[in-house]
Amino acid sequence: MLVCPECRHSNPEDSETCANCGRSLAPGQTFLGARREPGGAPLEIGPPQPPPRWIPWAILGALAAAGATFVLVRQALDPCREATFTSERFGYCLQHPEGWLAGAARIGSAQIDQFQPPTETATVFVEAIDLAEDTDLTAFSEIVRQRDEDAGLAPGPVIERKPLDGQPALQWDVVVDPEDGATYQMREVVTVLGEIGWRITLSGSEEDFDQYVTSFDLMLASWRFR
Repeated sequence: MLVCPECRHSNPEDSETCANCGRSLAPGQTFLGARREPGGAPLEIGPPQPPPRWIPWAILGALAAAGATFVLVRQALDPCREATFTSERFGYCLQHPEGWLAGAARIGSAQIDQFQPPTETATVFVEAIDLAEDTDLTAFSEIVRQRDEDAGLAPGPVIERKPLDGQPALQWDVVVDPEDGATYQMREVVTVLGEIGWRITLSGSEEDFDQYVTSFDLMLASWRFR
C-alpha cells in the first residue's frame, strides 16, 4: 500500500500516481504535509516549546539538598570530626585543653596515651585493657582498685559519674603522700565497652587539683568512641 504524501490517500503498491489527487508516487525525497480535514484548516505543527524556566532551578535545588544531606550524614558518621586528638592505638578521640601535650607513652609494659600541660605537674593517662568475656563495669572497677592497692595506694569510695560517650562510668579519688612530703591526688575513671575496659587517670598536686579536674572533666565530656 502506497500513501500519497499530499492527500494521504491509500493507493495500490504498483500505482505511479495518486488515484485521489493525481500526485506522482515515484520514489524520492518527499515531505509529509499536514493532513487536511474536510472543511477545516490544516493542522499546524509548531516548534518544540522550551522547558519551563523553573526546571533548572528545581534541579539545582535538588542537587544542593542532596549535597547538604551527604555532608550531614558524613558528619554524623564521623564521631571525631571536632576532636583535637585521635588515638593511634586505642579506639577513641577527644578534645584536650589548648597547649597540652598529647601522645603515646608507656608505663612499664603497659601502653598508654598521655596528656600533660607543658609547665605543670598534672598528667592524664588513658589505658585500654582487654577483658575476659562478660566482665561488667563493677568487676572492672574492682580490678583497677586492686591495682591501686597493689601499688600501695588507698582508693576512696566509688561513685557514679556522667556517662562517657553514653557508656556508664565510675570514679574514685586517691591521695598519695610521697616520701619527699609533697602530696599528690589521683582521680580514676573507668568504663567498659564490649570486652574493653577503659581506665582514665588524672594525677596532680593536691594544691591545684581542683583546677586540673575542670580540664579533666571537659576532656571526658568530649570523649568519643570510634
